This record gives sequence, structure tokens and C-alpha cells, in this order.
Amino acid sequence: MSDRTTSEFPRRLEDITTDWLAERLVESRIEGGNRLNGFSSRPVPKQGMTSLAHVLDLSYDGDPGDAPARIIAKFAVDIEPVRVALAANRGYEREISFYNHF
Repeated sequence: MSDRTTSEFPRRLEDITTDWLAERLVESRIEGGNRLNGFSSRPVPKQGMTSLAHVLDLSYDGDPGDAPARIIAKFAVDIEPVRVALAANRGYEREISFYNHF
């Protein structure tokens, strides 16, 4: 796991940049990650009650190798009572554990 702090990670879709995504792909040792040249986004049709999810369609210069064509960006909703309830019930921790499992 990286030693980056969570403050360096985007908290909203608008905060994601092509450079940031390319750095994450390269950090993850994904072949072709350094060829990322842009992305477009669209909301996931059925949103959850505690998060907002978007599909990011990635584009590359040349052959992207094994780099993904699309990824999901998921953000916690910015509603104080929801955040407090999730934190109190270890909801964020359980969600991270779920994704790490798979």
C-alpha cells in the first residue's frame, strides 16, 4: 500500500485529473498506464444512498497494453449525518475490506 495520505486523493469527480489517474496506473504497475491521455465520465445509472459512483472511460496514446478501458470512481456522499453514521458503524472500513477481498 502506498504511503500517500488520503488528502492527496480526489474527494469529488471534478478533482480527478488525467495526470493523477496515470500516476495511479503506473504505481499499480499497469502496462500502458503511462500512455493515458484522457478520460470521460458518466454517472452509474443506479446510485447508492451513501456514495456517488461514476464510470471513467479511459483513452490512451498507442497500445495501452493491459491497461483498463474503464474504471469506477466512487465517492462518499457529502452529507454530514450519513458520514457520521457510516463512521460510527465502521461502514467505510467494511467497504474497503470488501473491495480488498475481491
